[in-house]
Amino acid sequence: MIKKYIINAVIFFFIISLSCSKDNSTNTVGKGKLIINSNPSNASIYISDKNTNKITPDSIELDKGTYSVKLKLKNYIESGNSAVIESNKTTVLNVDLKSINTSINIELSHNAEQKKLFFNFKFNIDVKLESVQITRPTIDNGNYVTYTESFNNSVINSNLTYRVPQNSMNDFEYFKGIYTFIFVGSLNEDSFEKEETYQIN
Repeated sequence: MIKKYIINAVIFFFIISLSCSKDNSTNTVGKGKLIINSNPSNASIYISDKNTNKITPDSIELDKGTYSVKLKLKNYIESGNSAVIESNKTTVLNVDLKSINTSINIELSHNAEQKKLFFNFKFNIDVKLESVQITRPTIDNGNYVTYTESFNNSVINSNLTYRVPQNSMNDFEYFKGIYTFIFVGSLNEDSFEKEETYQIN
């Protein structure tokens, strides 16, 4: 009988040992490693819209699955990416961030009617426009006059017409020359200032 109890006790502890071993192994099942690099570096890392409080370059362990990854850096367009995490594997995500100023393109055109000059601004992406400063030439031997038009952070995603104040002269020569435009606004909560020139012959 004693021998039988000893055998049963050994079997019992052996089963408990296997059970514990199995439980410990499930703690790491499904985990994978994500390495995130960006150019330039020091971008804040957001996983599934949650701030990880990490900046690039860095790594993070995640459960198996697909995640949205956003990188945010001042004066750069927010980067949206996705990463597939596999068990016991490392995924590397390399992201080139785009500068706000180089990402915003502005098409300028003009038309004149009834001695008035109109400029058309067209942005390639949605921005919030705060103001446009226009420095325009005059006929006064190279002197310049600057006008500023405010837009109160309006969302600009189509053509916008700004009318240059009517001149007091009856001669379109008054409008000829090189105009300088300074656009001030924001994109994805980051401010920008972009300068463009436009010539009227």
